[in-house]
Amino acid sequence: MNRHKLARLLNKATECANAGDGEAAEKMFRTCADAATGELRDKALFNLGALYQFRAGKQPDRARLAATYAEAVKCYAEVIGSESTDLELKSKALNNHGLIMGALGFPEKAKIAFHAALQLNPDLRAARLNFADILVFDGDYEEADRQFFEIINSNPESAGAQFSRGMVLLLFGELKRGFREYQARFRVPSFPSKIMATDKPLWAGEPLDGKTIILTAEQGWGDFIMFIRYAGEIKRCWPTARVFFACSEVMH
Repeated sequence: MNRHKLARLLNKATECANAGDGEAAEKMFRTCADAATGELRDKALFNLGALYQFRAGKQPDRARLAATYAEAVKCYAEVIGSESTDLELKSKALNNHGLIMGALGFPEKAKIAFHAALQLNPDLRAARLNFADILVFDGDYEEADRQFFEIINSNPESAGAQFSRGMVLLLFGELKRGFREYQARFRVPSFPSKIMATDKPLWAGEPLDGKTIILTAEQGWGDFIMFIRYAGEIKRCWPTARVFFACSEVMH
């Protein structure tokens, strides 16, 4: 198969992966990786690794998760070690490798990978944010906060950095700044909870005398149970307020 056909096959594999047809994409990525050389092979291996990495998160048990991650690591290792890989792709492979190490509970290995990615490509924002996040995981809150601050300073629209920094600030009792940064969570694509769809204004802390407020459930059951007690605080502050709580039927 000539290079032109392999390039078309790689594009087709990417389309299948984006459409959710992982099995077809895997076969085509593998065919490209086995038959191509140079940059085209590196791209096929990187995409194959990304496919395995995504698939690992869907595995039902730890053994299968680890085995699937291992396949992704093999692909990324070949990309990282390839002499034909451009620095951008190599830094992305290092970043993804770091994410896998973090997911498997190896923060030191994750930090090494993220740091290496940033050495190759200092502008790779994903690696900088992931590096800061793994510092939080590893308990280095001071350095993590400094990293988040630098990310936000260079990119004020970084919702991921604002959200993560908010978590660190809240952890240390800096509630006012922490909750301000924490609002960015709804702009993080992977954040599971969304703002209720309504044409009514969000509460900004103004007095609620004679008004109605709807509190919405967010995140896990533990959060629902822990924070619902603050509904009583609203009634204590504004006795004439009407307070409702919207949640799933399971929590009724």
